[in-house]
Amino acid sequence: SNRRRGERSSRQGTVEFSSCTSPSCSCSASVASTSLSSISFLNRLESSPSSSFSSTAPPHSVPSSSSSSSSSTSIASLSSSRSSSSKRKTASRSGTGTAPAPSEWIRLNVGGTVLLTTRHTLIAREPESMLARLVSYRESGNMMPAAADPSDPTSGTLLLDRDPVPFQALLSYLRHGTLDPLYCERAGVMAIRREADYFGLHKLLVLLDSYRVPDFRRADVIRASSRENRNFAGASLQRQDLSELTLKVFKFQRTDLRGASLRNAVIRPSCVFQDTTLAEADLSGVTASSCAFVRCDFRGCSLRGADLRGAVLAECHLDESDCTGANFEQAVFHGSTLVRCSLRDCNLGYSKMQGVDLREADLGGASLIDSHLGLADLRLASLDWALDHNVGDISWKNFLTGSKVTQSQWDAIPCPLAEKERFFLTICDDLSGEVIKLGAESWDRHHHRQSSTTTNTPLARAE
Repeated sequence: SNRRRGERSSRQGTVEFSSCTSPSCSCSASVASTSLSSISFLNRLESSPSSSFSSTAPPHSVPSSSSSSSSSTSIASLSSSRSSSSKRKTASRSGTGTAPAPSEWIRLNVGGTVLLTTRHTLIAREPESMLARLVSYRESGNMMPAAADPSDPTSGTLLLDRDPVPFQALLSYLRHGTLDPLYCERAGVMAIRREADYFGLHKLLVLLDSYRVPDFRRADVIRASSRENRNFAGASLQRQDLSELTLKVFKFQRTDLRGASLRNAVIRPSCVFQDTTLAEADLSGVTASSCAFVRCDFRGCSLRGADLRGAVLAECHLDESDCTGANFEQAVFHGSTLVRCSLRDCNLGYSKMQGVDLREADLGGASLIDSHLGLADLRLASLDWALDHNVGDISWKNFLTGSKVTQSQWDAIPCPLAEKERFFLTICDDLSGEVIKLGAESWDRHHHRQSSTTTNTPLARAE
């Protein structure tokens, strides 16, 4: 009877304790007393061999020694787990533990400027930094500093003898993971770099290596249009809005226009773009016919609907750029790379694309009338071979001499074998990329036969 009452009281105490989570609840005292009485009862059972019992034994049966020892062991482990659970709940209510809570506020006094943030913000993004170690849990389970109360201006304050302005840029990075241009312009990149190095924010140092504060704004470019000196060589115009401007006689040599917007702008041929960075820039709808772009970086930019008729794009990088619907008629792409570039519905008629890297490029619906694609790399490129202006034009076939295609591309050309031979394509294996057939050698043999046939005529011998 006593054993059954002890089991019932123990179970009731455990259920009540786990269901009551509020520290201000009025039943906490009764629950604690019930739990303690249950634990003491179990301890008495454990100390007395005659009182041991098995959950599977009948009420009037005498348990064996093995079942008695296993029962006492299970009771001891049960009592220890309940006591440890009780301690963990008490510790979590008192504010100590082994893992930081995201909502714990930290007040930072940086050079006299008070900043309020959370412990999670300072730790999550760069947990190995010195700033994260300052506010992390110690081995003893104590926090440094204690959690701050937002309504109490004196609680949980950590004093840092550092400059507050660049530190605010660090805090903005820890919150959002990016550099805020306003903070960078206000504090300066060098000051932010100094603070990031001091606090060990290594990921932020990597971002700062590729960041430059813009040297000029849109208003500076507009004012320069009315002056003779329009030299922006080596300047930074990152993420500037230059849309719908007319640019004449501007020098953009080594200029950083990364992420800038030149939407619907008009660029005259008198402008110089050499070693210019235009990565991820918006050049959609731009008019730049007959302009020269030498060794420029267009990677990831947008040239949708741009007018680049007769433009020179020598040794430029247009990898993964979006040129859908652009007009490149009579443009020169000598030595450029267009890997995974979207040239869908483009006008590439009469363009010079000798040796251009067009791997995995999308040329669906593009007009390629009389385009020179000799020695170009067309492996895995999407090409409409069945279009009349592609396959039916004999001169366009001759301009494909030595271009690289895969075996599957060669098999997919909807022409008879004799007709496909006139392309003089270099066929490569789909997987290994090894050359199976050289198109240039076929062209040399074909050209040699035509020359020998021509020179053996009576008129040729007479001439």
